[in-house]
Amino acid sequence: MAENEETVDTVEELNTSAPEAADSEVNDVDVDDVAEEATEEVEEELSSEELAGIRAAEALKKTLDHPETLSPRVQAAVKRTEEETRRVEKAVEGTKSNPSWFVPLFSFFLVLGLIWVIVYYITPNNGYPIPGIGYWNLAIGFAIMMIGFVLMMSWH
Repeated sequence: MAENEETVDTVEELNTSAPEAADSEVNDVDVDDVAEEATEEVEEELSSEELAGIRAAEALKKTLDHPETLSPRVQAAVKRTEEETRRVEKAVEGTKSNPSWFVPLFSFFLVLGLIWVIVYYITPNNGYPIPGIGYWNLAIGFAIMMIGFVLMMSWH
């Protein structure tokens, strides 16, 4: 609960510091110029709320480029955000993924085994897929499907 209150305080400080940052000496870019560039880049006409959001985002970006102008609470919030971003990026780097051919491979085995069993049941005198081995065709079909299931268990 206290963390939510800190977040609300941080947002309020950022909202109050954004107009101050736009007027400070640190910012060489006029916020109105940035808003005009943004409206030229966007094909659709922007509402006043969207323009205000663009102005606030640009002012905040310029302020964050010079962290010494921020209050200690906002600096702490920025550091927490940067640390969390680093942790997430590190976690994403460590994730395992399968090659692109892996899902089609185990899907192929599952479907092939199923087709093998179906062909065995629908052919007269159970002659196919391999004539003369009888019920072993079922064992082969289920073994092929089991290969697909085993591969599926290692899918990330």
